[in-house]
Amino acid sequence: MMPVLYIAGRAFVPLSYLIFAVLLVNFRRNNQDHHIILSFLIVLVFGDSRESEVEFTKQLRVISLMIMAGLTIIDLTKKKYGFKRLFLLVIPFYVIAIIGAFRNYSFGTSFSKATSYILLLFVGFHYLDYHIRKDGKTLLRDVFYLAVIVFAVGLAFMIVKPNLAIYGESGRFRGVMGNPNGIGIYGTLLMMIFFLYLQLLKMEKDRIWIWAFWSVLLVSVVLSFSRNALLSISLFLFFYYFYKGGSIKRIIFYILLVPTAVALFNIESIIHLIRLMGLGEELRIESILTGSGRFFAWQWAWETFQENMWLGRGFAFEEILFHDYMPEWLIISGHQGGVHNSYLAFLLNTGIVGTILILFIFMRFLNKVPVRNIRLAILFSAGFSAFFEPWLNSSLNAFTANLILAILFYTHLYPPKTPAELTAQTE
Repeated sequence: MMPVLYIAGRAFVPLSYLIFAVLLVNFRRNNQDHHIILSFLIVLVFGDSRESEVEFTKQLRVISLMIMAGLTIIDLTKKKYGFKRLFLLVIPFYVIAIIGAFRNYSFGTSFSKATSYILLLFVGFHYLDYHIRKDGKTLLRDVFYLAVIVFAVGLAFMIVKPNLAIYGESGRFRGVMGNPNGIGIYGTLLMMIFFLYLQLLKMEKDRIWIWAFWSVLLVSVVLSFSRNALLSISLFLFFYYFYKGGSIKRIIFYILLVPTAVALFNIESIIHLIRLMGLGEELRIESILTGSGRFFAWQWAWETFQENMWLGRGFAFEEILFHDYMPEWLIISGHQGGVHNSYLAFLLNTGIVGTILILFIFMRFLNKVPVRNIRLAILFSAGFSAFFEPWLNSSLNAFTANLILAILFYTHLYPPKTPAELTAQTE
């Protein structure tokens, strides 16, 4: 599909839109809804790229989301699956976002981004949930191999097209994504899916392939030198293994490891530890005290948030604010990009009321995961990642949809069931 779309997009962009829509409709006619989902994930990855050659894929993200939303409405009217009551909480959140949009720098941009966010939640809670319940293992396998391809192609580009795979003069790996932090976030979220798939796979594959799968992910994340990603992945594995062993491990956790973690998270201790490990240059130790300008950005964002505390100023407000109105002192501080914090982004865009509402929705959604240690692992890993990047505030990046998928996969497929358990469940 993608080579055809690439040729069409280079020749005449609207033609690629038409071909893509026809392909998705054809998938539906052939009962291949999981191909529609994969197509969405593919164009999300391409849409994150900053290469002009694939710029046309950004609009394909909108087309696929709208088609999936339309299919969800059709399925609901046919009672193929039921309406999720959790989505009722999304409606007041959307109202708050629209109220804020009237005070935004661009009402049209704010309205469209709020609507796409609501559509993603609508599709995730219904369409994606249904198809994972119906054919979850097949979809999990395909999402897994798609991620393997994304990481492997990115690593291959280091040899055949290094100027694409390496971000500017920083020497940091970005693969096929827009920047190194992007491949780091993608690695964090797909690591959860890798972990689940390989748990289900067990010994069906040769061990050498298991190591190959993990290698392309971990090498990509390590070469990105994303401190956020490395810590987020560590948090997931830590909470999974520590809470899996029962009450004794949890007691040790609270008595011993929490105070240790608090001590380590002292900034001076972190800097000293990194220097001892000889990773000062790779992990950009000189920027830790300012968070690469993030701390100054958060200060300005917090001051701006207090001007519209309760309802915010609509989706995309923080993007426009940091792109067009960033003060000179913040530029001098070394800050690059936007607010770099999903929670501050929500506060700026939807205020206190909207932020509390959307976080409550995600917590309720995550609470459907049946195993406590996995819930905590996802919560702390994704939550930590979102604290240093604004990805959770956006619907059409390559990350939020994968978080929704990860939660749904663990909800319906974990813990793995033995053949005897499956037989008993069927009976």
